[in-house]
Amino acid sequence: MAGSFASSFTDLDKLVSLRRERCQSPVLTLGRDGLRLVREKRPKHGTQGRNTLARARILLADDHKDIREKVMQQLEPEFEVVGVVEDGNALMEAASQMKPDVCVVDISMPIMNGIDAVTQLKASGSSVKIIFLTVHEDPDFLQAALETGALGYVVKSRVATDLSSAIRAALAGRLFISPCRPFLAKIELGDTLINEVPS
Repeated sequence: MAGSFASSFTDLDKLVSLRRERCQSPVLTLGRDGLRLVREKRPKHGTQGRNTLARARILLADDHKDIREKVMQQLEPEFEVVGVVEDGNALMEAASQMKPDVCVVDISMPIMNGIDAVTQLKASGSSVKIIFLTVHEDPDFLQAALETGALGYVVKSRVATDLSSAIRAALAGRLFISPCRPFLAKIELGDTLINEVPS
């Protein structure tokens, strides 16, 4: 893998924006030693810039109908869902034709999985921002996802609380990772969650 934390993601704010019910909430920050848990004050109401980002174009790739319907229902008040596909090949074709701002991509899909599809999409020169939406709460999957150049990793158990925030973060060039237990457990033990990501 090319690059290190010293040179990777230099254009990111390094702060993962998470909205939680309390005024202070745990967030994951990207630093020289990997991801670590900190606490950040919740932004004041009205500072999210919703009007600017309100109609960002979203392409959704997931092979489960119930998930697609749930995600579309959640996103459409704020974003424009321009297309929905069910496999990795269809994702690449739709992204090329529709030119979305953000692709929300499942990892486990038929024909071609999401990680391989995004890898090929990025290799083709696409600048679309990628958020993975997945059931996999596994640091190895997280590492593989970030190696594609993705800016978001949202676990499906947290889709209602995390996905819209992840899209806003990606549009602003920031990294967002759902704070699920396996990731936080490794951080609390002092383990490096992610070693390197491509520049």
